[in-house]
Amino acid sequence: MQRWGVATLSLLVALLSWLVFSLLQPSWLSSAQELSNDWAWRLLAKSQDERRVILVDIDERSLKEIGPWPWPRSTQAQLLEKLAHQGASLQVLDVVFTSSQSDDDALKKSLLQHRPVLAQAFALPQQGGATQAGQLAGALDWPSCPAPFSEASGFLANSQSLLKAEDKLVPPLSAGHITPRLSQDGVVRQQPAVLCFQDKAYPALGIAAAGQGAQSSLWALQRGKGWTEAPWSLSSASSTFQPVPLNEVGDIRVPWWSRPDSFVSVSALDVLTDKVPTQLMRNAWVLVGSSRLD
Repeated sequence: MQRWGVATLSLLVALLSWLVFSLLQPSWLSSAQELSNDWAWRLLAKSQDERRVILVDIDERSLKEIGPWPWPRSTQAQLLEKLAHQGASLQVLDVVFTSSQSDDDALKKSLLQHRPVLAQAFALPQQGGATQAGQLAGALDWPSCPAPFSEASGFLANSQSLLKAEDKLVPPLSAGHITPRLSQDGVVRQQPAVLCFQDKAYPALGIAAAGQGAQSSLWALQRGKGWTEAPWSLSSASSTFQPVPLNEVGDIRVPWWSRPDSFVSVSALDVLTDKVPTQLMRNAWVLVGSSRLD
């Protein structure tokens, strides 16, 4: 009988162990693996200045000075105008304008002019909820929503009065979902890259923003070709981005490579009162959200 080399045998044992672990691991081992991954992220995360993405925070100071949320639509429109004037190349809104208001026209005008990427949220069956509010937008140009993506049971989207353009030549606004995948311990480690609703495919906010930033909203789903590749991947028609690796259920692993202090965060109040340093927003992608809204 031919003798196996030590290196070959070690590789086979390691591979077999990995397969058995993947197939038969109990839930407590899976949790332990996640905790070890968390430790690795914390250990390897880098503190380095990040200027490509700027965070605009609707923080406690903004809410105290301007008023409680939701702000008047005219104020929200003014925020978009200020960001555009300060040179932001792409605006991404991590807030959802679910209900209509009397001054919708002011915000609608700014949305159609500056074309930010809007947010919407889905309810996953295991998390409960079947509410359907607002009008969904930003579905991918796919004939259906394929496996492995999950079917949502409800959604919170933006008001139809903000999305509808009277001029049929105006392209629809981009939108992406902000639905997290909660782990058993409540930590967000993955996000569905795409979610399905009524057989349409809706991308995550990051995917939608990347598509608009690259001026290409065409994405193709591909299955991994071997154990060295991710089970699935999303490829953009633009050469700007590498394929996005997905796990077995179509989730993106949140890459915690950068520490929170690597990102510049400015108060929405400072944007509205022109207290942001000159050139800070120039050619940056700006994410507008809140550290204080429940």
